[in-house]
Amino acid sequence: MAEAKMAPRSLHLNMKAGMEGLEMEKINQIIQQVSVGSNYYLHQQKKQRHIDEKIKQMKTISENITNAEIAAAIEKMDKMAEKLESTRRLDKIIVHVDMDAFFAAVEMKNNPQLKDKPMAVGCQSMLSTSNYLARRFGVRAAMPGFIAMKLCPELIIVPPNFAEYQRVSKQVQSVFDVYDPHFSSVSLDEAYLDVTNYVESHKKNDDVDRMQTATRVVHEMRKNIFKATELTASAGIAPNMMLAKICSDKNKPNGQFEIKPCRKEILEFIQDLPVRKVNGIGNVTEQLLNSQGIITCSDLWQKRGLVNRLFSSSSTDWFLRIAMGIGSVHVNNDDYVRKSISVERTFNDTSNATVLHQLCQEMCEELSSDLQAEKMVGKTVTVKLKMSDFTVKTKASTLRHATAESKLIAALAHSLLSSEIKSNEQLKLRLMGVRISSLTSTCNFKQQITLDTLFTKRNLISGSSEACNDDEINESQQQDSKTTQENDNRGRTTTAEEGALDLKSSTATSSQKHLNENNIRTFFLCPVCDVRQTCSLQDFNQHVDLCLNKSAIKQILSADVNKVKESSTTEVKKRKRSVNNVGTIEKFIQRSKKSQQ
Repeated sequence: MAEAKMAPRSLHLNMKAGMEGLEMEKINQIIQQVSVGSNYYLHQQKKQRHIDEKIKQMKTISENITNAEIAAAIEKMDKMAEKLESTRRLDKIIVHVDMDAFFAAVEMKNNPQLKDKPMAVGCQSMLSTSNYLARRFGVRAAMPGFIAMKLCPELIIVPPNFAEYQRVSKQVQSVFDVYDPHFSSVSLDEAYLDVTNYVESHKKNDDVDRMQTATRVVHEMRKNIFKATELTASAGIAPNMMLAKICSDKNKPNGQFEIKPCRKEILEFIQDLPVRKVNGIGNVTEQLLNSQGIITCSDLWQKRGLVNRLFSSSSTDWFLRIAMGIGSVHVNNDDYVRKSISVERTFNDTSNATVLHQLCQEMCEELSSDLQAEKMVGKTVTVKLKMSDFTVKTKASTLRHATAESKLIAALAHSLLSSEIKSNEQLKLRLMGVRISSLTSTCNFKQQITLDTLFTKRNLISGSSEACNDDEINESQQQDSKTTQENDNRGRTTTAEEGALDLKSSTATSSQKHLNENNIRTFFLCPVCDVRQTCSLQDFNQHVDLCLNKSAIKQILSADVNKVKESSTTEVKKRKRSVNNVGTIEKFIQRSKKSQQ
């Protein structure tokens, strides 16, 4: 009972635009009372226990760090800071645009009766967003609908319409394209733009300050977005992407905020900023930092020695950049290689296989559209399943050749989903996602596989046996299902064992179809088993359907192995004490300059 009285910190409501001045303590008490005993509450408790254990371990380590170790760590961090300072860019004008309560705004535009009512988009299990009227009651995104209804009994929850959101998003992006053809879209409702060139070309005269022009340009951009969509947008203007993202949240909704390209102003802006305001720092990281007395971004600098001793080198570098207000200016980085593209849906708990497969189909089609928009193809399809008790499983399978074809992606995803449904009669899901990875740009790739175009025509002399050469079959890599706990740390992935079976066999031949009297045959290369098929397009599609069925793959491979045994053998291929630091960033830089003189 004692545990139920103390709600997990991850259950507490965090401030979002439109929620200023609310009685957060009272709201959090209501959230706790409503959620106690629910799967959501039990899951949050479990997550919190993991976080508390990590905090306990960190405190034990920090209590045993000596003054000498801290001093050495500070010296190391100062050298890192000196190098980072030399990379600071103040010549770029980066803009982050964030649509205001986008999903809710689209629904209110399409149904004006919702405009003066508290409403949210989502379901009883989870909300995607809420309008600003609902936020005055404490209702926000990533909150279960049943909790939101307790906070605001008059709340209207509207089911999401992603096709409509995508349509409106394209209208917004058409406006972005005017100001930066190479803008980077982060999601349906936000994007980064480098408007440096646009601002320079639209300055009225050389005497006009660049930031004045930038302010006017961004105001014009937001105005044009409203003309195109009847929706409002907020924006942040800054010398880098990290700061622009923070700025876009300052004057929400329907506002903008800018930081001048001045090092002093940047440090003043970042000094008292809570670490949670920085994109990428979520509930878990915030709690870990807070446990060491790191509340604001300036604390990251003041306790940089301790940070260096407690966190990984990559995290240490990232925290130091935050403390100094240094971020990337490469909105569209050609050197950046995207690792995956994914789509997720949260819904009311269901075990209905028909509903789940329909959702899976819709997500695969959206994923295919995203791939084509990004000019990418992928090989590994992963299905993410979140159970009603909030545990998560992932299952993955890999094709021999990359594709952006929705039919192939969907067939593979359906197969993975079906195998999980069959293996778990009690399966009840609340979230599902489909991800494709092992991405390659279509600009440098000529072997994209589709169901309708995957074939080559070859002229063969009658009686030739050219088509019967042995081919190596590589079984689709089936990633073992892993149960994981979600957290909001960046870049965390689920590891799994992977196995591949390589064997030699003669090509399986379907019923042949002569295209004409000259014995011209059509050959298809199966993207799953990589075996050439001599057959009609209809027969080939049936072959692919069989290959994409897990049990069928096993049966085919088993039959081939028995054949091969007659002529050849098979081969199976098998991670102290806290010392107050003296000095500020300014003093450090001054010392560095003196030493260089």
